[in-house]
Amino acid sequence: MLAFSLGCRESPGSPINIVPHLAGEEHAPRFDILPLGSPGLFQSSPAHPHLVVQTGRDQARSGRQPRYPDGTGMLKRAKVLLPGDRARMILIAAFIGVMSGLAIIVFREAVELVHKVVRVWGYEFLEIGKGGWRNLLLPILPMVGATLLIPLSLAFPGKVNGYGFTNFLRRVNLENGVIRARNIFIKIIATALTIGSGNSAGVEGPIAQIGGALGSQVGQRFRVSGKRMKVYIAAGCAGGIAGIFNAPLAGMFFAAEIVLLGTYEISSFSALVIASALS
Repeated sequence: MLAFSLGCRESPGSPINIVPHLAGEEHAPRFDILPLGSPGLFQSSPAHPHLVVQTGRDQARSGRQPRYPDGTGMLKRAKVLLPGDRARMILIAAFIGVMSGLAIIVFREAVELVHKVVRVWGYEFLEIGKGGWRNLLLPILPMVGATLLIPLSLAFPGKVNGYGFTNFLRRVNLENGVIRARNIFIKIIATALTIGSGNSAGVEGPIAQIGGALGSQVGQRFRVSGKRMKVYIAAGCAGGIAGIFNAPLAGMFFAAEIVLLGTYEISSFSALVIASALS
């Protein structure tokens, strides 16, 4: 019959000897492990309470080879604390909504600046308020804004003139939604010069493109898929429309029906809601 017995050496801190031997034999091979008082903790088997074994954590403390030498076990435990895919999408959509709100502030300030310089100061400079023949000088003010758009149009052909929202939708749905960051500044400057100088233009298309470009930039930084990129662009558009018109529901449904073309999931719709509300 095979049995196990524990014997200790006389010196303190010496290893415990686990001695397997057959009944009736006087000599048997001896195997040493660390003592119970060592820095590592030991666990006993429920089936064999007298047999003491050492865990992977204790091996690392005692200088032995750990169970996960490359740290994969620790990474797996850390991933449990990280947000899931949908939660991460909601957090990023919230960030896009906040950025869209800040872009709207810059956009409005730019329009007000151009309006003050061209319309207010230009009106006073030309003394149009005195009436008479000076009223004929009033068309000069919007012409100044149109003239300032010419260098910008030559520097960035196709980005300033015309209705650019159709090209924006084509880029989103057919070209994976990759939009350059410079489009944000081009749209802000061009729209501010147009509206601020008194020319005929609206803010719906430009602000949707500005918010969508912000969403695209965030998606590019996180290197998301084309499907997820569309959600982030739609979140930016929703935030832009909601913020400029103070209409969260309008921004949400605009992005869902126009940008996503009515094809979206519940999680995607939640991202639009969050972005619209925070913008």
